Order: sequence, then structure tokens, then C-alpha cells
Amino acid sequence: MPEAAAPAAQLDDARRAELILRKVDSLPTLPSVATRLLDLTAREDAEAGEVISLVKSDPALTSRILAMCRTADKGVSNEVLTIDRAVVLLGFSAIRNVVLSLQVGRYFEQMNPDTEQPAEAGLDRTGLWIHSLAVAVTAELIAELHPERKELRADQAFVCGLLHDLGKLTLDYVLPRSYGKVLRVAEERQCGLAEVEKRVLGIDHLTAGKRISETWGLPDTVRDVMWQHALPAEALRDQPSGAMVQLVALANALVRSLHLGVSGSHGRRNRTPEYAEALGIEYGWLDRISTHVVERIETLSETLGIGAKPSVELLLDSVRSANAALARMNQSLERKSVAGTHAERTLAILSRFQKRINAQHGLAGTLVAVSESARVWAEGQVRAAWFFADGHRGTIWGGSWFRFDDRLEPVNSGRVDPPASCDLEALGSMWGVPACESASWLVRASGIEENPGDRLVVLGHPATGYAILIANASRWPAQQASGPLLSAWSTAIAAASAYERTQRLNEDLVRVGAELSEAQDELVRNRSMARLGEVTAGAAHEMNNPLTVLSGRAQLLAMKCKPGSDEHKSAQVMMKASEKLTDLITSLHILAKPQVPMRSEADLGQIIQVASGQARDLARAKPEVELGLQIPEGLPKANIDPEQIRGALVEVICNAFEAPARALVRVSLELGSGGRRALILVRDDGPGMDLHTLEHACDPFFSSKAAGRRTGMGLSRARAFINGHDGRLELDSIPGQGTTVTLHLPLDRQG
Repeated sequence: MPEAAAPAAQLDDARRAELILRKVDSLPTLPSVATRLLDLTAREDAEAGEVISLVKSDPALTSRILAMCRTADKGVSNEVLTIDRAVVLLGFSAIRNVVLSLQVGRYFEQMNPDTEQPAEAGLDRTGLWIHSLAVAVTAELIAELHPERKELRADQAFVCGLLHDLGKLTLDYVLPRSYGKVLRVAEERQCGLAEVEKRVLGIDHLTAGKRISETWGLPDTVRDVMWQHALPAEALRDQPSGAMVQLVALANALVRSLHLGVSGSHGRRNRTPEYAEALGIEYGWLDRISTHVVERIETLSETLGIGAKPSVELLLDSVRSANAALARMNQSLERKSVAGTHAERTLAILSRFQKRINAQHGLAGTLVAVSESARVWAEGQVRAAWFFADGHRGTIWGGSWFRFDDRLEPVNSGRVDPPASCDLEALGSMWGVPACESASWLVRASGIEENPGDRLVVLGHPATGYAILIANASRWPAQQASGPLLSAWSTAIAAASAYERTQRLNEDLVRVGAELSEAQDELVRNRSMARLGEVTAGAAHEMNNPLTVLSGRAQLLAMKCKPGSDEHKSAQVMMKASEKLTDLITSLHILAKPQVPMRSEADLGQIIQVASGQARDLARAKPEVELGLQIPEGLPKANIDPEQIRGALVEVICNAFEAPARALVRVSLELGSGGRRALILVRDDGPGMDLHTLEHACDPFFSSKAAGRRTGMGLSRARAFINGHDGRLELDSIPGQGTTVTLHLPLDRQG
């Protein structure tokens, strides 16, 4: 039981015990004649007249004592017998024992449960009465034979022995149906009655006996005997009534060993030597009084008229009881032997399963291992295995399933959605039901033939999902008998399911983390570009006017100078520098304020061909560098800005031509996303880029060339044009293997 639940359970047991004790307190009290007689005869100064007056107050009791006196061998005649003389002849102790026996017997004969009726055989009250009488006369006999033990009064021993099991009668009266269950469990398990009473009822007959003795106002010694007679002898050594409790416990153990009557308890420990030693009584001597006990029970039964039995019949009942106890013991040993074999086999299967299982094998591997273990356990074939778990918004994930061949290898697998009326709670309640009746949709989905012997074995938990095995398991053990294995299988499936969920969550976490990192980098770049745009817009504006003056003056100077002269050459150099600076300012304007694409229907293949030629001329590529174009025919028109896309391609292809140690530049066009996206790939076989160059290749003014480089605005311009078309530019480069630039360009966007 979980620790958190234990206090609540203990509180419930305490409340239940208190309710039972309240019912005990509400029982009718012992007749006043019996209680007053017990008190009167216990006094050393009691007068015979007081006892005679008390007996005369109950006519039925008077007639019974006179009849008992006539049948007893007292040498009196019927004509002169009076109650006064009967009391003198029998003595106080005999009168008390007779009255108590009659009143207690009459009391319990009249007790009829008025609420719940026992659904099964309850307490054998006649058998318990004979047992109680046997304990009473045995305790009395032992006390009489040891007069040196002054604390063991024979008359008191009889009373204590007669009432010691009164708590059993009380519980049987208060809770007849529940007590019938207690008696059955104690017999099946061959154990003591008190421990079963405590577990089932929350209270035992010892506590109930103590409470009813207090309710009736019985002497303390009688109360202690009713309460403590099941304690070990050592625990009673220093108790005020310890010697009397030990005496009744010794008599009880001896009577149980003789199988006289029915006590309802089946504990097999014989404590007779223990109590005999505590009282200083020779254990072997006790065997010789068994005949006297039987004779005295017979005499007392005949005298009281309470179900008298001849001594021979009483001994035969004892033999029959002993044989029945021996048969029950043999049955218990057989059950334990079967349980031991069952436990050994379970442990072996569980051990093999634990060696094979590993959550990292995944759910499929775990289901195969569970199915193999289940097939060995049930001695039947596991034909298919399913797994269902909660999906999003209360729906059920489609069941993953496996069908097995004779070697238990998966030969097919798939997924299926259960019927709309089926939920996880319904799946979890299908344990042991016929598959073809209650889950025919599973059988059909598995692709196996219907078999009346197929059963559903449900494993797992709603939180992690259920595994359902379809097994030809007509000999499948009961669910309770399979407890340890079912628990191990369910735990393994839950662990595998949780592991796979964790793996998926980890993968999602890594993906989201990467996307977040990319988004953060993009945000930083966008902010940097925005700031750079503001700066470059101002700078471009400030440089534009002086640049116009310089360019115009250079052109006038070139016109006035003689062609071929140094002055003419200098003017031309100034004109080319002005053109480069003008191009740089144009690029800065594009970064500062990207131009809105002027879309129109255009032929991408033709644009690629034109851009490739321009790029080759612009880069002054050597003739030995091969340019390969792969443009499929029949491509649809694209709604793009032809000039921007051509400009982006020129920049990218120029970069490829300018890569050192290259021999081949290949430009290809592909369609993706069902024809809705164009992929333009530009590949070179140059030295590739290192990590630093790859990370900053598209940054404005960045170039990996140390001297004589271009402005470093090419890829920046290309990316700005592609981004303006809601596309993207990707770089992929491996040092020593070349570089690939991919332009992702949507084809179905409208301007």
C-alpha cells in the first residue's frame, strides 16, 4: 500500500472497529440472576440463605437444579428434596457453574441476527458450546488436581473456561455474513482466527470478548481470560490474572489437540508444552486426563440437558474432527505445493523476460518480448499485438499492431483507428474477453482468422497506453494468478512507451531549439541590416552628388584629351572608378530599401541562359572552365521580376566562376513542392568555404579575397532579390569539395 494511503486505511479500520464495538455494547446483558450469583459466590463470607433466595427468584432455574440433584448420586429421595437442601448438597461452586452454564446457553440460543443473514455456513454454535464446556471442565480438572496452586481456584477456572470464547459468538451475532467469510478464510489458510478477524473486520474476538465482559460487569479475571488467552505464556508471567489466563490457555490448547467441539481456529502451533511449563505442570501427565475430560462433559451435558452425547460418540466426533483437520492440512499442503511450482515457473519466465527486455529496444521490440513471454506463460500462441495511447484533445492514437508467425517474428504491421465509441477506458476493461465477440474490429484489422479460443490480454496503464495481445489462450491463468508477470509486462510496455515519447520530445526540442536559434540569428541579421540600411541610405545620398560631379568632369576631360595620351587614360580610369562607385551606391540603396519586384510572366530557363552568359563575361572566366546548364523542357511560366532574378543569378554564377581551382560550373533548374517552387542550383568544384566564410558569405562588403577583390555586395544583393520574392538563398559548402548555392523561388505568388 502506498505510504500516503496507509493512514487513511488505518483510520477506516479504526472507525469500523468502533462501530462493531458499539453493536457489542448494545447487546442484551446477561440475566441478573447469573451476574448476581457470580458476584455472591466469589465472596468468602457468602451465606447459603442468600444463594437459596437468589435461586428461588427464578422458578425455571429452581426446577432445573432440583432435577439435576435428583439425577446426581447424592443419596437423597425425591420426597424430602428441597432447593434449600439441594444448595447445601451441591455446594456454591456447583450451583454457580450450573446457573452460569444454563443462563449463557439460554442467552445465545435466543440470539437471532435481525439484520444481515449469513450467505454461507457461519459459526457452528453447538460445536463451539461443546468446545467451551470442554475447556471449562479441563481447566477445572487441572486446578482440582493441583490444590497446591492456591491462585488456580477450580470453580473460577470453570467459569473462565466456559466464557473464554464468548467474543466469537458475539461477532457471529453482530456480523454473521462477514464472520462466515472469516471462518472460511481461516479454514482455507489453516491459520489462527484472530489474525483473519483483524484483517477482515478490523477487530478480533479477543477485543470483542473484553468489551462484552465489561458490558456485563464480569469479574476482572474473567475479562482478562477472554481478552488475553491467545497471548504467549511469557507475556502473561507478570499479569495480575496471568496464572488463570495461562491455565485456560493450556486447557484450550489441550482441548483443541483432542478435537473436542469446534473452536473455528486452525492455527497449527501447539502451545500446550509452553503453557504447561509456565504453570509448572508436567506435560506428559496431561495426556492421562483426556478420558476424564470426556466423561465429565458427558455428565455435565446430561445434567444440564443441553445436547447430551454419550462419551463414545463424543470420542468418535473427536476422531472425525481430527481426520477432517488432517484432510484440510493435506489440502493446504497440496495448494502450497501447486503455488510453489507456479511461483518457480513464474520466476523463471520473469527472469528470462527481464534479461531480454530493454526500453531502448523501442515499443515494437518490447511488444515482441512481452508476446514471447506471454506465449510461454499461457502455453498458447500470441497471434497479434496492439498498442493504443491517448492522442491530442482526448482522441486515441491509431493502434500500432504486429502479426506474428510461428517464430513470433513480426510479419506485418500497421495502424488503425478504433471505432468512435471505443475509448481507453473501454480498452482497459477488455481483459480476458473473447476477441471475436467483444473486439471483432481488432481481429479484422489484424488480418487473422477468427478463433473462439482467442482472448484479449490487456497490459499497461491509461497514462502511457494499453497493449492488447490477441492470444489463443484457452488455458490462460486467472488474472490474479498472473499478477507478477502482468505487472512486469505492463511496466516494460509503459517504460518503452515513455522512452519513445521522451525520444520524440527530445527530437522536437532539438528541432525547436535549432529553429529558435535560426530565428534569433535571423532577427539579429535583420536588425543589423535595418541599421545598416539606415546608415547606407544616408551615406549613399551624401555621396551621390559629389560622385555625379566627379563622373561628369571625368567624361569632359576625356573628351578634351587626345586619345591615347596619359591624360585620356587617367580620365577613363576615373570614369570606371565612378561607375564602380555608382554600382556600389545602387547596392546600398537596394539593402537600405529593397525594391518591390515588378512581376510578370517570364521564362526561367531563358533567364538562366542569359544570366549565365553575362556572368561568364563579367567574371572573365577562362575558356577551360566548363559551364553546364540543366534546364528541363516544358516548364511553366513564372510570375517573377525578370530583372531581379537575372541580377541575383549573375551574382551567384559570378561567384562560382571566380572560385579558384575550378574546372566546372553547373547550373540546374528543378521543380519542387508539386510544381509550386523552383529550385535553381549553382554548383562549382572549387576549394569550398571554411566555416567562417560560410557564415558571413552573404554579409555586405564581406569577401574572402585579400586583394583585387570585388565589392563584396554580390551575394547580399542576390539574397535581397530572392527574399523580395518570398524565397530564400541557401549555401552548402564542404572544404575541398566545392560549393552549392540553392535559390528557392515560389512560382505561384501574385504581385
